[in-house]
Amino acid sequence: MGVQLRSLTGAFADCSNLKSIDIPAAVTSIGNRAFYSCSSLGSVTFGENSQLKTIGEAAFRSTNLKMFIVPDMVTYIGKQAFYNCNSLTSLTLGDSVEYIGDEAFMNCPLETLIIPASVTQIGKGALEVSYMTLTSIEFVDSTGWYKTKNVSDWNAKTGGTEVDVTDAAANAETFVSFTNRTYYYYKA
Repeated sequence: MGVQLRSLTGAFADCSNLKSIDIPAAVTSIGNRAFYSCSSLGSVTFGENSQLKTIGEAAFRSTNLKMFIVPDMVTYIGKQAFYNCNSLTSLTLGDSVEYIGDEAFMNCPLETLIIPASVTQIGKGALEVSYMTLTSIEFVDSTGWYKTKNVSDWNAKTGGTEVDVTDAAANAETFVSFTNRTYYYYKA
């Protein structure tokens, strides 16, 4: 019986010739900088019944991904996980994602995004895009959302100001706005 690969951390960073990768179902963690600056990486597929739970900091930063489907078991998307993925127009979040880190999708030309009911924290600048292509952010569960500039309040999920996230078009304007990039969002 062979050893199964469970984690990738910095494994392929700066590998400019990597165009696609198939990640085995047994992998539970794509660690920090796993595919950082793989400038030709345009396709990532996951094995059937993927066990992936975490996508680490800058894991896919500065890649050429055009679309990405976050596997259903993923709960954590780290800081700058997809930062500067200048071709990423389509993103589907799995139904278990709870945490989206700071600047996770900054500078990605996403067009629409659905935030699953499982999400309880969105880091500052997570959805800020310089392309202004994001026209809709729909929250599956739009009740009980707050914003704060204090990271301690964010982590404790207390002390913020309640925000209305029921209008998908208005959400897009709010979350991509430079003036709102200093806010952390959480669901109480």
